[in-house]
Amino acid sequence: FAARAALHPDRPAAVDAEGTWTYGELRAAAGRLAAWLRAGGIGPGDCVAIYAHRSAPVVWAVLGVLKAGAAFVLLDPAYPPARLAMMVDLAAPRGWLEVSAAGAPAAELEAKLRDLAAAGRLVRRLSLPGGGPEGARPLLATLPEPGAGLPAVGPDDVALIAFTSGSTGVPKGILGRHGPLT
Repeated sequence: FAARAALHPDRPAAVDAEGTWTYGELRAAAGRLAAWLRAGGIGPGDCVAIYAHRSAPVVWAVLGVLKAGAAFVLLDPAYPPARLAMMVDLAAPRGWLEVSAAGAPAAELEAKLRDLAAAGRLVRRLSLPGGGPEGARPLLATLPEPGAGLPAVGPDDVALIAFTSGSTGVPKGILGRHGPLT
């Protein structure tokens, strides 16, 4: 992604009905998000939950989490709250990013997040605006500038957690490594 962004920073990279992100805009926004996550102590070995419908800002969230060296888990607001709560239990995220267009988490899921925060396990939480980079500018201005250097991440480090329905109806997490993603 970084190589493509360096070659073609003004080309569209992520498009949805609400806005378009160029490669350069995504690279810059992901760097700031990664710096914010790292400032909260999130990095390799940690998980960040992304609560959102499919949209261009999800790309921003995923790239920011990966750039911080952490793994991500996508949580679809259309899933039943009890299932999402089980997924959060299993993933044990240290960070929570929600795209505002997804709406607020259901009361059951919100209670789970409060419990994680009270236990000191959930250390960062942020709402990302929907749409394109124009709507994100106010938030981006509050996030730190990315520092030099990225955390070391190898091909066997976890990049994502995907959930299956499980043969018993209980979600099962599958760890996806960086190697196959590249």
